[in-house]
Amino acid sequence: MSHTTARTARAGRAVISRAVRRFAVRPSGARWVAALTASATLVTACSGYEELPADPAAELSAGAAVSLPDSAVVFDSTDPVTLAIDASTALFVEAGIVVLVDEGGDQLRAASIAMVLGVPALVTSESRSAQVAAELERLGTHTVLVLEEAVVPELSEGTQLLRAVAAPQNVAGLQVVLGQELSGSLQVDPANALTMLASAQQPYEWIYETDPEAVPVEESEAEEPGDDAPSDPEDVTDQGEASGGASALDPGSRAAGSVLAAGSGNDTGTDTDSDADTGTDTDSDADTEDPSPSATEPADPASQDSTAEPSDGGIETPSPSESATEDLTTLPGLPPVLATERTEELIVVSDGGPGQVAALGTARAAGADAVIVPGGDISMDPLAIATIYGNDPTLAMGLGEGLPDAGTLAYQVAVATTGDALPGGGQWVLPAKTYVGLRGTPGAPELGPLGEGTAQEGITAVREYAAGVPGAIPTAELLTTIASDTPGSDGTYSRLRSGEDLIETLDLAAQEGVMTLLSFQPGRARFIQQLEQYPESLARPAVGVVLDATWRLSDTGTPTRPGGPPTDLAEELTETLEWLAEQVLQESLPPKLVVLRLPTGFDVESLEIPTAAQVSVVLEVDGAAVLPAPTEEPAPQPSATGTDEVAEDEVTLAEAWDSAVDPAYPYWGWLQGPDPVELDGLLALDPAPVLIVQN
Repeated sequence: MSHTTARTARAGRAVISRAVRRFAVRPSGARWVAALTASATLVTACSGYEELPADPAAELSAGAAVSLPDSAVVFDSTDPVTLAIDASTALFVEAGIVVLVDEGGDQLRAASIAMVLGVPALVTSESRSAQVAAELERLGTHTVLVLEEAVVPELSEGTQLLRAVAAPQNVAGLQVVLGQELSGSLQVDPANALTMLASAQQPYEWIYETDPEAVPVEESEAEEPGDDAPSDPEDVTDQGEASGGASALDPGSRAAGSVLAAGSGNDTGTDTDSDADTGTDTDSDADTEDPSPSATEPADPASQDSTAEPSDGGIETPSPSESATEDLTTLPGLPPVLATERTEELIVVSDGGPGQVAALGTARAAGADAVIVPGGDISMDPLAIATIYGNDPTLAMGLGEGLPDAGTLAYQVAVATTGDALPGGGQWVLPAKTYVGLRGTPGAPELGPLGEGTAQEGITAVREYAAGVPGAIPTAELLTTIASDTPGSDGTYSRLRSGEDLIETLDLAAQEGVMTLLSFQPGRARFIQQLEQYPESLARPAVGVVLDATWRLSDTGTPTRPGGPPTDLAEELTETLEWLAEQVLQESLPPKLVVLRLPTGFDVESLEIPTAAQVSVVLEVDGAAVLPAPTEEPAPQPSATGTDEVAEDEVTLAEAWDSAVDPAYPYWGWLQGPDPVELDGLLALDPAPVLIVQN
């Protein structure tokens, strides 16, 4: 038997009341059938019509079963139908009840109802009904809660009939159908829809609805969270541990929208004074006293249109007369089911883009926490980091084309759960940060200005030098392994400092917001061989690395007779960067700032720099090599005009920089030579160096 499409009647039609409405399917050729009685509904089957009780037998079955993916996943579609199915497929293996909403309907309302029930919300359209039907069959759905004119799709032959229950527009009726007490409804500006869903706290008791008075949001515009956040601290709800201190709009806040209280809609058997209180006429044919919603909840400003036609915002609301005469005792209820066991392990990250409302509602229905990251980069969003830190998830799901790939998203979420912050704020290294500092090692002034005094004096000097560049992050390049003129016991011509020798400087740097770079001059040793000797130091968040390849010797080279770098230096550097990225990933550390100090004449194009988010690589230009200090003032040369000109062979800073920098690589640094260049002059270069170190 084939199944045809059924649709719920528009709320407010004269022929069909908003009370009991159940739909099933009949042989092809029938568009849809809807019939209403106070005690029964009509269901079609292959043999025709059969009368069934208004509500099915109260046998407990599974409402929905949540199952998380094995690893992080990102859905980058902007289509609401596709995204809703993607979220349902990823998070639910079973759902006896599903919320259906039309593509042009109030998806925010559907999402919030799905959150109350703990079931998926799917978006339907006549042209996409086959995809929705396939998902309903996969879920084993037996009942759909239908909003407005959502299409109930045609299922495959041989599958069970779908029982469709219409969702009342008013809160009193809705809580009867859901079988759950609701606090009320809240009209929300579309621009804040995702934010409201993300900030909602369990137990979910509020129904969010799209504000018909709000200006529609263009599909191309990403949603910006917090635009209507209340200024009154009393209007902000403290999320506590569930959100890591992030605040959410209180459903009772007028800044969030217009609130409709649910009132006493559950007490459907009690007498009301709706006639006296509202002045509306009740249905004289009703067998029971009318528990009118108008007597138990404030009037909905969007419901005052007696014609019950859709408002400008696309929301269809019942007329006052319909609300007043509706008999809540005749409304069909959803079948009793076991409560969904919601997850506590998942965080959903949204870039705030279009088409995500139903998908986010489904994720939250599964128990996921959520955070909106408009820029798509968690590491640069302090509020997102705080929220994730507070929720401590173990798995991530992304929504939006502005997010990174799944692996990078999982890494950023893992880092956010640590709560570690890098100098300059956030959990990112580059771009939009500039590092300025000194080089050396405490107690060895001959090796650089950082060594001129104690560790504390060195860190103070770093901060003073970096103060010459507003907003710059003070940086200390700490010589960790040092090229030696003797081979040593290992024959590498490199002397290693003990990890204990570094602790004091690393501790002081961390306390004062200084980025530390461990500098390695490996001699004949390979870089990884030396890096492996400092696991505890490298495990610190604000500790980067300088790979000083100018002191990477061949197997026969010495510091006094280098003889050129190893022939496989480019491959070794790539291997080292990949090793570092893997260590950072495994330890859930913020990205490492890694500086490559390359020999003069090195072929930069031979490098294969990993694009992994765990390392940000800076190629450093040796100022002493490209801009030698003049030994004396150049003699003026007479010109044809009779004026003196500087000799043509003098190299300017800009020329030296242009000749050294390859625009194919985004980040470059500058190591000052014996005659330091003014910081303002360096920052005026194009591109400006992101790292400046005084040697």
